[in-house]
Formats: sequence, C-alpha cells, structure tokens
Amino acid sequence: MPNGRTTIRQLWRNLNAREFEMAGALLHPDVDWASILEGGRLSGPDSVVAYWRRMSDYIRPDSAILAFEERPDGRLAARMHHVLRRPGGAFWTEEEVTQVFGFRDNLIIRMDQD
Repeated sequence: MPNGRTTIRQLWRNLNAREFEMAGALLHPDVDWASILEGGRLSGPDSVVAYWRRMSDYIRPDSAILAFEERPDGRLAARMHHVLRRPGGAFWTEEEVTQVFGFRDNLIIRMDQD
C-alpha cells in the first residue's frame, strides 16, 4: 500500500513526463484541487487532468520535491522547486512553493498551495 510521499513522488514523475492520465489515476474521485493559474477550485479527476492539459499549452513545468512535512491535521506538505518553461522549451521563471495534500483511500483527495 503506497504512502503519501510515494504517491506525491509518482504524481510529479507523471506530471514532469506529461503523462496526465497516469497522474490523474492518483486522484480520488472526489478530489478538490486548487487551480493555481486560473483561480478557484477544481472538482473531480477529469477537471484536474483537463486543467493540466490546458496549463501545458502555456507552460512546461519541471518540478522537484525538496522536502516533505507532516502536518498536525494529517495532511502532507511538499516543498517544491518549479522551473517553468515556455511551450517551445525557453526558460521563463523558477519558483519554490509548498503544496499541501490530503489523502483518502490512498489517493489524493485535496491539494492546496500555501
């Protein structure tokens, strides 16, 4: 049975490889996901996968997990380093962010960005 750290690592391996359907398989059917670029929240794996596809039209993130932190409420925070490139591959910017994940049934049920 995978743990949260393993699931988040697999999620980002899939996203970095642009394997959006495989990444979506790690999401709970009732997932609630922060739409960082568009604002608001996304509900359900299909809407999150569609968001990732839309995002890939504008940016190509290459992301690395820097550290994990267990939160008192049971969620798992992942400090991330994102290198963002334009679709053609030209460097755009880089940033560090913290994404906080909740889990149900060994799947990601929620993602927020601190």
